[in-house]
Amino acid sequence: MASETDIANYALTMIGNNPITSLSEAGKPATLCALHYPLARDTTLAAHPWNFAIKRVLLAKETAVPTHEFSAQHAIPADCLRVLRTGFEASGCPVDYRIEGNKVLCNEAAVYIEYISNDIPTGRFTPLFIDAVSAKLAAAIAIPITGSDTKAQAMAQLYTGKLQEARTIDAMEGTPRDIVDTSGWFTARGGFTGYGGVWE
Repeated sequence: MASETDIANYALTMIGNNPITSLSEAGKPATLCALHYPLARDTTLAAHPWNFAIKRVLLAKETAVPTHEFSAQHAIPADCLRVLRTGFEASGCPVDYRIEGNKVLCNEAAVYIEYISNDIPTGRFTPLFIDAVSAKLAAAIAIPITGSDTKAQAMAQLYTGKLQEARTIDAMEGTPRDIVDTSGWFTARGGFTGYGGVWE
């Protein structure tokens, strides 16, 4: 079971640096890992509908309503990185809706969604996902620690390969799911924009 510090140490050793004892310890390596780890984790989570990171929830209908077009709005959970699909798609019902900001706008009283959460304990990460996010973190901290752009590029390429391997294995579990193109959702939250539409 890997901790955040373990993942940071995997990244540090990938670029030839000594490991740390804690993300909160003094020193440049720990400070950089603590700074870049959340984004490295979230971008890697958003790159694929990881089985371990998917949650299902009934959204809370708000008392406020949209100014036009729709009659209801529902709050999306704060830990949502990306909406994968709503209950409308899952049931095959042709219901119009929009995702705007952190709301789902529609004309329905109840809305279920499946989404990627970033509130996932590291103990639930798969080994291949850990390998990928470690490489992502290594790419982010390579230049400030080693001063080598070549090292950073090598880590970025390593991340691409490890991510593909992890995605392939993860996708073998269960039947494929249809994913709605909600790429604007994670983009609006200032996150990863490299993958949109249907995941394979």
